[in-house]
Amino acid sequence: MGIVRKIGGGLGRSAGRIMGIDTIKAGGSMVSGMGRRVFSPRCPMCARGSLIVLDVPVNGETERVRACDACEYFQPLGGPGARELSALKENFEEQYGNLSEERVNGLLKAQKVSFRIYLGVALLAMAYALYCVLFGKSVSILLPASGFGLMFLAMAMKASYRHWQLRTRTFFVPGSFGRWWRTGEWLV
Repeated sequence: MGIVRKIGGGLGRSAGRIMGIDTIKAGGSMVSGMGRRVFSPRCPMCARGSLIVLDVPVNGETERVRACDACEYFQPLGGPGARELSALKENFEEQYGNLSEERVNGLLKAQKVSFRIYLGVALLAMAYALYCVLFGKSVSILLPASGFGLMFLAMAMKASYRHWQLRTRTFFVPGSFGRWWRTGEWLV
C-alpha cells in the first residue's frame, strides 16, 4: 500500500507541476495578499500593523473605527466630514485663492496639454490592442495594452476635471464631480 501511495502521489505532483498548479497557487496567494493590503491598509503611525475595522462604544453609541493591530493608532471610519472639508477649503483658499488671471490661464493651459497627451497615449494603446485582436497578433499583449489605455484614459479624465474645476472655480464643493459629468465637457 505504501509504494502505491508514493507512486500515485509522485505522479499527481508531477502532473500538477506540468499543469502549473504551483504557479497558480503562488499567484493566488499574491492576489489574496494584495486584497488584504487594500482592505486592511498599513498603519501610518508604526508602519508594522494593519488597520482593521472595529465597533467601539462611544457615549452609548457604537462607532466604527479603523484601529492598528500593533499600536494604539485609530481613525474614524468614513470620508472627511463637513469640518474637515471646510478646513481643506480654507487651506486651499489661503494658497490659491488670489491667483492672478495670468496664473489661472497658465494652469488651464497645462491641464489642457496634459489632457491631450494622456488621451493620445490612451487612444494609441487602445488602437494597438484592437490591432492585436483584429489581426490575430499575440493575445498576451491584449490585456496589458488595454489596461495601459484605460489607465491613461482615467488620467486624461482627471486632467479634464481639474481643467473644469479651474475654469468654473468649483473646489471642494460637494457634488461638483457629478455636475462636471452631467455637463459633458470632457474634451478640452
